[in-house]
Amino acid sequence: MANDPPRTTQSNGEEQTPRQQLALEIGVLRKQAREAARNYFKQIDIGLAQILEAARGDHDLMLTREKARDILEAMHTLSLKPAKGRRKDLRNLARFLKKARKVIGPQRG
Repeated sequence: MANDPPRTTQSNGEEQTPRQQLALEIGVLRKQAREAARNYFKQIDIGLAQILEAARGDHDLMLTREKARDILEAMHTLSLKPAKGRRKDLRNLARFLKKARKVIGPQRG
């Protein structure tokens, strides 16, 4: 048919239907999406760990009582609903981390 997309050839010389090609490429896209999500979460987790280290008194991070209060205030404004799996929650976490890093300031050492 004139409107059908062209068929691609598999490595074994057989033609691949558009449905087979779609299934294959969706599988690859799923793997990439999982990797992107893992890496994004890893960045958030590292940021939270740095704040935790500062709160516990790590000597490389400066966290005064006032700075701790500022971070707590920013944290209390978060309205996360993890059960919903909202991208908005991830953006809010990223914004919180950006604020907290700014409050803590540069690492020493």
